[in-house]
Amino acid sequence: MLGAILKSFEDKTAAVLKAAHDGSVRALQKAAFAIFKTAQSEIEQDPKPAPPGKPPHTRRGQLKRAMRYSVERAEEYAAIGPRESLVGASAAAQEFGGQYKGEEYPQRPFMGPALEENKHLIPAFFTAEIHN
Repeated sequence: MLGAILKSFEDKTAAVLKAAHDGSVRALQKAAFAIFKTAQSEIEQDPKPAPPGKPPHTRRGQLKRAMRYSVERAEEYAAIGPRESLVGASAAAQEFGGQYKGEEYPQRPFMGPALEENKHLIPAFFTAEIHN
């Protein structure tokens, strides 16, 4: 017969949940940064437009400088892309194709391909944080 007597018990559920949340946020920050850097590096400064289907060119570097990423800790999500306050809706016209200031833009995606290029790394970011 096997028996056990429990004299004291310390509930560490809150500490474990906090550690899991903190690790998840750190992994999300690493993933967001990787996507941000990839997207930013694909944008070249060139006065001529990029060919359709390729990442857009930026004439003066504004699109590259407008790139940001942010992680919302409480809800655990990331926002990555160019700030609309700096480049307006032109980035959306480039990414998805469409009209901007009366001109038709072909699709020149840069955010979607950056995510695709990094999506195989994302599980490793979370695995590394869980094992720490």
